[in-house]
Amino acid sequence: MVASSKISACLLSVLLTSTNAFSPSPYRAHSTLQTMPNSKSTHLSESNYLESISTGDSKKTSVLVPNLPTWDPTNWTTKRLHNTPLFRSAAILAAISLAGYSTSTSSLVNISTKTAAMLHVLSFGTFLGTNVYTTFIAGITMYKNLPRQQFGKLQAKLFPLFFNLCSIATLLQIVTLNKLPKIYGTKSLIALGITLGTTLFNQFLIEPISTKIMFQRYDMEKNGKQNGPEYKKLAASFGMFHGISSLMNLTALCGAVAHGWYIASALVA
Repeated sequence: MVASSKISACLLSVLLTSTNAFSPSPYRAHSTLQTMPNSKSTHLSESNYLESISTGDSKKTSVLVPNLPTWDPTNWTTKRLHNTPLFRSAAILAAISLAGYSTSTSSLVNISTKTAAMLHVLSFGTFLGTNVYTTFIAGITMYKNLPRQQFGKLQAKLFPLFFNLCSIATLLQIVTLNKLPKIYGTKSLIALGITLGTTLFNQFLIEPISTKIMFQRYDMEKNGKQNGPEYKKLAASFGMFHGISSLMNLTALCGAVAHGWYIASALVA
């Protein structure tokens, strides 16, 4: 039993040391487990440490690891300039601008055909990748692994960003389309128009209504009113708007796929 406890303590010490080398969390400082004089104390310390990790109790952890700062779950790592959305967006735009400027004598206002093509392809790829990943991978994975209310609250934060990104990406494709004569045409305009229209419809009408109904249901569940007729009415309304939102999103995706066909056709023409 003593040997087993010592081995367990050594393994946990190695684990904490290796985690300390890579983890950006506040546990990084002074996170090496100290072996107690006897096996029983060591075993209790391991339990206390694991309990403090799971509950976020910094007092219990500080007893085991002296000088440990108060754990702040909102401050996993120090914010760096290059990790901000503004800096990343500026870096991407700068790369496109430099690439376009180096291959064209056009002014910065009148972008070159190559720059327009680059923006068009990036926007198309952003929309298609974001939509496919959100619809078929991220959404389904979260639905199967999160409690229903947590899943709904997370989606309420993600969907406005998702629709906003898809709207901007589609709008960029429409704006740059007239610079691409091999792709530009009525069919491409219709496909992108359908994609933009259904995305905006979801963004500004269906998604806000669905989210509002969802939180009304959560409030009723919190107050134990989920068996009444009003709750059933809200559930039916949510199902209807959620179905419309899913159909609009699928329509937008189909429009993007159709436009992808036109892009591919131009590449092999």
